Amino acid sequence: MISRRALLLAAAGSATLAQGDARDDFLEVLSDMASSLAGDETYNVGGGGGSPMASVVEFMGHIDKGFPERDRLSTMLEALVSAVLITSSLEFVKVEAGQADVDWYMLLRSRASNAEVERRRKVLTIKMNAKKKITSMTPLDFFAPVQAK
Repeated sequence: MISRRALLLAAAGSATLAQGDARDDFLEVLSDMASSLAGDETYNVGGGGGSPMASVVEFMGHIDKGFPERDRLSTMLEALVSAVLITSSLEFVKVEAGQADVDWYMLLRSRASNAEVERRRKVLTIKMNAKKKITSMTPLDFFAPVQAK
């Protein structure tokens, strides 16, 4: 017979394991998305080089077809990666099954001059389905194109 304490410990262990699995799933997907945004000569999509549009295609491959404002996100990313080189850093703030709050930092450098253009940092709330596709990401304007100054 299993004691109540053993049952509670097993349940707690399962919850911790599930949280770890969710974190690993998010880490896998978001790391790939951040790497795709790098889009420079060090990032190689399918052996075809690191063109800005290849970066967008790779990034959008992780976005669910039913994602609200999918077309808007793609358009913003196209404008962003065509103008700047992106270096990203991500840190998990909170992870639950299907949802993560991620502190995402981006350093944007001009493609023309390699000069720093902008630094962005925001906690994004990201939802992912069982197929490891992103179904929601807010605020979406984090990926807006750089504004001329």
